[in-house]
Amino acid sequence: INFSGLKNLNDLKLSNNYIQILRNFSFYGLDKLTQLSLKWNKLESLSKYSFYGLRSLNSLILEKNSLKILPNGLFEN
Repeated sequence: INFSGLKNLNDLKLSNNYIQILRNFSFYGLDKLTQLSLKWNKLESLSKYSFYGLRSLNSLILEKNSLKILPNGLFEN
């Protein structure tokens, strides 16, 4: 998924899309994103840099996935 050109986006709903993998820097460049919903997908794990660059994010919804472990430092950047 490429979100370039959407730098003013503030709410992104990717629910019910059978997403299994979030790669490093998946949402990089979405500096104004405040809400991200990834509920009801197939996520099993996340990388340390999956949400890198989401400086304005204040709501992250991950319910109804298959996440077992969150990596250390996931929310540092």
